[in-house]
Amino acid sequence: MDDLGDDPLHPTINGEVFDLAVVADGGWSTLRSKYFDKRVPQYGGYQVWRFRVPASAVPGFNAEGDYSDGTHHATIHLHVAMNNGQDWIMGGTAIAAPESEVISPAAGASRQTSDTAEPSLPAWYLPWYKQHFGAHARGELYRCMAAAAEHGKIAVMPQYEFAARKVVSGRRVLIGDAAHMASPRTASGAHTAVLDAAGLLQAFSPLMNKTSGDWGDVVDAALAEYGPGGVQRAAALYARSLEVSAPMLAPGWKHKRPADDDEL
Repeated sequence: MDDLGDDPLHPTINGEVFDLAVVADGGWSTLRSKYFDKRVPQYGGYQVWRFRVPASAVPGFNAEGDYSDGTHHATIHLHVAMNNGQDWIMGGTAIAAPESEVISPAAGASRQTSDTAEPSLPAWYLPWYKQHFGAHARGELYRCMAAAAEHGKIAVMPQYEFAARKVVSGRRVLIGDAAHMASPRTASGAHTAVLDAAGLLQAFSPLMNKTSGDWGDVVDAALAEYGPGGVQRAAALYARSLEVSAPMLAPGWKHKRPADDDEL
């Protein structure tokens, strides 16, 4: 989906007109730049090498936690219980990298990365990990990562950050990852998306008992109520992302901020 028609008060999808269009097409939204905010997500300066491995492949692993190598590299290992009853160990390692070395997600990608970002684990990764974290937790971190390389999955996710300055355009509203992207270290990305949905419900709730008159008035009033909060949540998450990302940046590197005059 890359078009909602040209009438901001009558969003159109496949030729059908709707009272409201909720745009939640991910961090690399194809609709955001057309109707809300032409700025694009900014590369955060580092990549996260995410991993997952069945806990059964790392028997006795008990080194759950967040670790640093004493510089700007960090790794985290967490036990995760899946809905199907399986136990996994998941986490990631933050490694600074220049933007010229990363593969940016394509337009329309729903998350920080796309399936084509890293087809296979590069030969340098495990030796690098052993050099930086091999001595941590009595070697348990490296044992877990080596098991992930053999029995699980390790994939790279370049980090991008973004906060929309406009989330309402006529009767189109921007929510979720399409409105904000942040480091997973905020532990607040999905939470903020849920708050967007809750905010939209709250904005509409006082008006849902309307029994007469133009429903367009209901939509307009609700979106006017929702807009400021949506922008505020995106800005707060973005600020938190900059905060938690700062320790991951290579010495001397600073975040590239979107130009103030490049808003729309």
